[in-house]
Amino acid sequence: MQSEKSIFQSINTKLNTLKTAVSDLLLNANFNLVSGKSTNEGVVKLKTAEGTSTGNYNIAVTQLAQSHSIKSKSLDPAGTTLQGTTLKIGSVEITVGDEMTDGEALEYIKNQINSKDTGLTAAVVSDSDNSKVLVLTSKETGAQNKMVLSSTDDGILLEGTALSALDITDIADNGQNTIQKAQDAKFTVNGLLITRSSNNISGVIDGVTLELVAAGSSQVTVARDTDKIAEKSMLSSKRTTMSSTPCATTCPSLQTPRNESAAGRFGTEDDQQ
Repeated sequence: MQSEKSIFQSINTKLNTLKTAVSDLLLNANFNLVSGKSTNEGVVKLKTAEGTSTGNYNIAVTQLAQSHSIKSKSLDPAGTTLQGTTLKIGSVEITVGDEMTDGEALEYIKNQINSKDTGLTAAVVSDSDNSKVLVLTSKETGAQNKMVLSSTDDGILLEGTALSALDITDIADNGQNTIQKAQDAKFTVNGLLITRSSNNISGVIDGVTLELVAAGSSQVTVARDTDKIAEKSMLSSKRTTMSSTPCATTCPSLQTPRNESAAGRFGTEDDQQ
């Protein structure tokens, strides 16, 4: 009897699980589960959220968003060109010590930029055995995050006497110091031209986040995902409940005919002895 009690408790637990799954069927959201597919993930990838509207979208990427990147002239690490100069990036001012060599100064400037809120990252690159270059790159992509040399232009303002010592004088799109120009992403969705400062795009297709990977075209399809809906439905719970129920083979009481006497079920007193 104790064994049968445990079996019925197990059945009760599984039926409660089934009851919960059936209750979930009342939620419309469980039937609005979708998934997205891109025919060319080398151009665009996507993520979808619950409740996203279904549809087909032709996406053509003409250019990706890029960070602005510039370089200084080549400097001899043993030189003293940068001694006593200052570099101002926005509100952050960096002053090079009077005793520093150019090699030490470049490392100092790099560390100061990377440790402060300048909107830039800095690197010192050896472009030959006897010379080094300072490379500055915007942390964020897009034209609005470019570096500028004039306060009348929008962007990250560079000022100070160190600029002339570094020979940073022309950082325009095709300037002598430019490694990579700042630019926005440009693409079309079903023919509509869209510009964004980032390659991760939300808000264009409701509930969909696009990741632009390269120039090219792809068709994006957002459709109901029957596999996700099935996972949310009662089917898996019902299958688990029914397949794991011990049923008649393990419950002797379920096998006893209704008209069988207690003596017939448990045996006579002599049989028990």
